Amino acid sequence: MLQARALIKKQSQKAVDSSFLHCHTLIEGLYQIWCCGCPEARLNVFLSPQYYHSTKFGKINHLSQYFVAETVDALVSLGWAEVVVGERLTESLNLPTQLKASGELLHAFEKIGIRWSKVSVPEMSIVLRGYDPDTKERFPMKPAMTSSVRTMNANLRKLNLRLSTQAICLHVNNDHLGEINRRMSESKYRWQGHNAQPQRRPRLLNFNHRLLRRVFSRGSMTLGGRFYGGWWQYIPSENRPFITINGLATTEIDFSELHPRLLYISLGLAPPSGEMYDVGLHIDGLPYDAQIEPYKSQRKLVKEVFNALLNDETGGYRPSRKELKKSVITFAKLKKLIIKRHPPLKDAIGKGVGLQFQYMDSIIAEKVMLNLLSQGITCLPVHDSFIVPAHQCKELQAAMDVAFAEVMSGHAAKRKKPTQPSSDFHMPFLPNGELDRQAMFEMHDNAIHNKYVQSRIAPIKPTRTRAPSKTPTPHLYAHIVKKVRYEKSTFVN
Repeated sequence: MLQARALIKKQSQKAVDSSFLHCHTLIEGLYQIWCCGCPEARLNVFLSPQYYHSTKFGKINHLSQYFVAETVDALVSLGWAEVVVGERLTESLNLPTQLKASGELLHAFEKIGIRWSKVSVPEMSIVLRGYDPDTKERFPMKPAMTSSVRTMNANLRKLNLRLSTQAICLHVNNDHLGEINRRMSESKYRWQGHNAQPQRRPRLLNFNHRLLRRVFSRGSMTLGGRFYGGWWQYIPSENRPFITINGLATTEIDFSELHPRLLYISLGLAPPSGEMYDVGLHIDGLPYDAQIEPYKSQRKLVKEVFNALLNDETGGYRPSRKELKKSVITFAKLKKLIIKRHPPLKDAIGKGVGLQFQYMDSIIAEKVMLNLLSQGITCLPVHDSFIVPAHQCKELQAAMDVAFAEVMSGHAAKRKKPTQPSSDFHMPFLPNGELDRQAMFEMHDNAIHNKYVQSRIAPIKPTRTRAPSKTPTPHLYAHIVKKVRYEKSTFVN
């Protein structure tokens, strides 16, 4: 009788493997959310069966609703997760259940700290989105696996395999990093709360979010196509000089006036000389200089309006009143000045050519990154600008010139000057002029940057645990996964 009961309680190997996978996935998700440094951040988990299907496109394919719900119950039972239960707002809109690490699990994360980890590269990173002009909603579409799509995906996989092995971080002290986190989490996109209308979530800074995806729009593989997903793309631009790659200082080079130039070249016209965002709005007789105020802010506004008009398909675009007030000009007058400076823009408005130009600049970006990859150089894209280790600046400049000429039929690119790297860590000196070694060591030893980069060089050794051969071993918290699996077994038995 006892043997029969034991046989009834024993799980199949497939169930054990699934249990391990789901425990690992949810705990990894909670850990990555904790790494973002945003107290309001939560891990979204869907518990309704409607979101899961083993093969259907647009559903969660790699996880099971049954095991997800079981793992959430185990985490709650252990006191390792705070839960905000999801709710149905409308017939077509559901808010997911939200989790946040607590108790012993939170203490384990705090002990581990923010560590580098090699991320798994997905087989498919090409994203195609459709668009409903009536509802203004975007929805996922399955791209046809043509030879060009397979080639784009294969190239992107090569780039992601490189990025998966790199430690990309910010050379800032912990206080500065906390300030960046707060600024990003308290941005204009308020956190989505359960007692308010859903809004766009704030950007979260996680150094392990470094894989790219290529996003196409309007159901077409020739519209959009830019690279997204790297955390460096979402931080404030003034913080990008602090980026390091494997501890090395970096530089960024930007194509200058890219879309205005693409507009002229695509029409077979020569781009006009001089600053293309100088529309003749000179202030108090001051000569135009885009590097100084008030022209620096004016150039930013003209650039924003120009590119927005290229992408405006409905004619409803208006810049913010705050920006217009700074420039002391109406939108109608500014638009008139821009079209006077660039007559080809008039016929382009309302035709969605902006997405066509994004596709062109994405082809250029792909060529730049593949060229540098062939030289063993890591390159981080920010749409039409690129970040590389500072000592490889010349290689980047050459790759940008070659890629632009190839795509734009021999036309020459216009580049901005390389940026200079920045750092919070400057050598401290004693009153007698000697280097304060103790202060320098303490400053670096306590920095998240230093610990993150060092953890790539000397990763934590895996903790022994029974795991299925095809599932990645959670080397940071294997004992935690084991405990959740044990807790889950109480529900099964």
